[in-house]
Amino acid sequence: MPAPLSLMMKKTLPSLAGAFLLAAAPAFAAPLAADSRITAVTVYADRAVVTRHATLDVAAGPVELSLAQLPAALLDASLQVSGQGTARTTLLDVTVRSTYVDVTPNERVKALEDQLRALAQKDRTLADRTTVLGQQRDYVLKIQIASTTPAADASGPISSPEVWTKLLAFSDEQLGKIATELQSLDAQRADLQAQRDALEKQLNELRGAGGRNYKTVTIRLDAATAGKLDLTLRYAVPGARWSPAYDVRVLSDEPTVQLGYFGLVRQNTGEDWSNVDLTLSTARPALGGSPPPLAPWTVDVRQIVPLAMPAVSAARDQAAGANRMFKAQTLVAQEMRMEQAQAEIDTHATSASFHIPAAATIPSDNAPQKVSIAHIQLNAAPHYTTTPKQLAAAFLTAAVTNTSAFPLL
Repeated sequence: MPAPLSLMMKKTLPSLAGAFLLAAAPAFAAPLAADSRITAVTVYADRAVVTRHATLDVAAGPVELSLAQLPAALLDASLQVSGQGTARTTLLDVTVRSTYVDVTPNERVKALEDQLRALAQKDRTLADRTTVLGQQRDYVLKIQIASTTPAADASGPISSPEVWTKLLAFSDEQLGKIATELQSLDAQRADLQAQRDALEKQLNELRGAGGRNYKTVTIRLDAATAGKLDLTLRYAVPGARWSPAYDVRVLSDEPTVQLGYFGLVRQNTGEDWSNVDLTLSTARPALGGSPPPLAPWTVDVRQIVPLAMPAVSAARDQAAGANRMFKAQTLVAQEMRMEQAQAEIDTHATSASFHIPAAATIPSDNAPQKVSIAHIQLNAAPHYTTTPKQLAAAFLTAAVTNTSAFPLL
């Protein structure tokens, strides 16, 4: 039978024989890097709980494990460590520390930062060229002034009209070239700035979990016997959320409604979730155990005057609604329908959890990822509604009761 990982702190009491002597602390070797991977994620409305697994062989005696490059936004108070295996071990302590580096650990963020640095260097080159051209333009203008200004001891004009003509042609040619190149440089710098703005927006989306820092979790164990250890690490991290989405289709050949139930998941926690066991929950977990205090709430009556809608506008809106209803009815396909996978639902008194049947991949880019929860077919009670005074048209509506086990949020 696998030996469970004990969660009791091991403590050595001082000896009372003769003098008080403290037992020597166990000598730990260099931390052993544990190669872990994300296996499961539970997403809530404002955070996610990530489960990591690591399998390693431990020798008898004191063992120190290190899990590096965890998200910088990891909530330390939420960290939980458990394990089992053939090695009989006792958990001594768990520490979390922040590690700062000169290079961003997130590869996607690092690539964007490298692109921004390259664009900044290119813009610096164009700016230097703009400065040189400005100096050349000032020099040509100084030549014009010096060539047309008589000296202090000169009695006649500085030169003949032929020389002035050549000087004018020279100035026009040089200033024209400089102006053309300056216009090209301005256009190139404007394009570079647009690229930099776009990259900055992407970078801000990805920097939700911190920049050039991450957290390292160090676990100290005392192994009574050598063997294999399956380590499980759970922690909460902000920057993740999900919201429900629905796709409703009216079946024209029978009075039923086909409801597609989806979850839109976003996350920028700083680590990608690749092929994980995904669960969406409506619960709102809290780290503390005390309810928040209530402040006085004064209730008063506010008079609200409704705005009258013009008849023409109401008729136009009703006509648009009828058109949408007609289009919704024509969207239904009559061919054989593909079977859809259903999520496992676990309902509680105040919340519900949807376990997605297929492995999901959610990158840390804050982009919405659509996952299927269920496809439900519900009976509908259709009826027509008309208001001839406003519009000479009839509207087909339907009342639908959710008889499935999936609550509509």
